[in-house]
Amino acid sequence: MTIVVTTTGVLFRERGAHVDADFDARSAICDRAVSPTSVHHLAQYRLGTFDFSADVLDRVGEGGLSGSVADRRREVGFLGRQLRFMMRTIGASLENCDSGQVIRAVFDVGSGALLYYLIRPGEYLIGLTVDAASTQAADRAMAEATTGIRALLGLPGQSPGGFERAPGSGEVLEPADRDRLHVSVGGVQTPADTVFVPLATEAVRGRELDYAARFENSVCTGAVDSFDVPDLAPHFTSISRRRRRAVHQEIGAQFLALSGSVDRALHGVLGQRVQRTVLDVEQGTLYFHRLGDSELLFGATLAQARVRVAGERFDDLVRRHAAATGRT
Repeated sequence: MTIVVTTTGVLFRERGAHVDADFDARSAICDRAVSPTSVHHLAQYRLGTFDFSADVLDRVGEGGLSGSVADRRREVGFLGRQLRFMMRTIGASLENCDSGQVIRAVFDVGSGALLYYLIRPGEYLIGLTVDAASTQAADRAMAEATTGIRALLGLPGQSPGGFERAPGSGEVLEPADRDRLHVSVGGVQTPADTVFVPLATEAVRGRELDYAARFENSVCTGAVDSFDVPDLAPHFTSISRRRRRAVHQEIGAQFLALSGSVDRALHGVLGQRVQRTVLDVEQGTLYFHRLGDSELLFGATLAQARVRVAGERFDDLVRRHAAATGRT
């Protein structure tokens, strides 16, 4: 363990015993990503083996999370080794989406977040931020670090998080015709459902989100999608629209149970229940937000170029639904 002074201030740096000068270019990229206003702890792992880390936890302290800095370093190190298996389980739950592997994950508790970025199969970065104000900047910094490391390896960027300007990212899509939207509702409608479906219809019609659904006790009570819009046709050459709707319902139904195991795995680091989860796959992204113990909102985009705007639209949908049901 060493303490070094960089252009962004003092860093606490640690390296595995096997790490030599060949890792210097990678670790330098990660060092530049770490700061008190961005990612507070950043580490690289290969097949569950720790390579190196850099952090500013001594400078930011406990932030919005409980526990000491020393405890957090120890817990992050333990989690980094286990995260490979947790992400494998999550990836298996998404396999039927036909959208590729998970390249980015955000587990946000509202007062801090843990972030996962895949460099290539078996190699990944994990990052920690201990306050809500730094989460978005940390997400962007980790995306840039991942793209930088992939460039060292001669690999193209994958635009995790949609931060890179990808083809189609600036395209303004016309609102979908209402008769192109597919709306399904459960048999017993609660007041929350009567609020959600019109809000979801508005969000999906705007074309940033391609799918939005509400689940209560793991049962889908309402869902809206734009899968029948003509420009989404290329996404349905190997999976039908009907099958994708069914798969999304299966994912939503399983998520509360899956998130319970995620909470247990992350508790030592975050100390709180995860509220917001983002799973960025090679083609699009899935967004989840838990409201209370039994309610879940789930959104998705099929287009990697719209990951950022879809996330913003989903967050807006969550806020509107929470406000309309008296939970702000």
